[in-house]
Amino acid sequence: MQFLLAARFNRLAFAGALLAFAGCSEQPGDTSASAASDEERAQVLTEGPPRDMEAPEVFQAAANGLWDGRPSLGGIWVAHPDVDTPERVIVRNDETGASVVGALFRRERENPGPPFQVSSDAADALGMLAGAPAPLEVTALRRMQTTAEDPEIPPEPGDDADNPVADADTRPAPPPERPAAG
Repeated sequence: MQFLLAARFNRLAFAGALLAFAGCSEQPGDTSASAASDEERAQVLTEGPPRDMEAPEVFQAAANGLWDGRPSLGGIWVAHPDVDTPERVIVRNDETGASVVGALFRRERENPGPPFQVSSDAADALGMLAGAPAPLEVTALRRMQTTAEDPEIPPEPGDDADNPVADADTRPAPPPERPAAG
């Protein structure tokens, strides 16, 4: 019997809370809203989500990259000797056609090997083999706010319509499989 009384009380409390909150919403025809709030609502409706846009003026290079085969820390990243400050970049493997968004760091010039050093996570996402140099294109990214007037911006690799570009350690879909030789 106590269970039935508790259930009935919970339903009544829920209905009362709904009625209380219903009075808080703006009703049609209510002219008490300020013009500023109407402008704010219009701005929210016309702005799109922030998108990463390529910024080759910040950093862009095409050169071989190498993953040495060892596990690395820090997610998806590449390192290049001409970098002054860390950047968010898109890395493309010209051999496999795969691309990934990650971080760009400075690499010591004295280290032997190709200009780009590649993390294990980046190598995995780009379809690179350990110890095998691969041609990479690396371009800096800048986050831009889109508006309704902006032309249609194509989605980035690994990006779906409901999910804006995620942080640098997000992995895209695996690269397409290569046909068997022979």
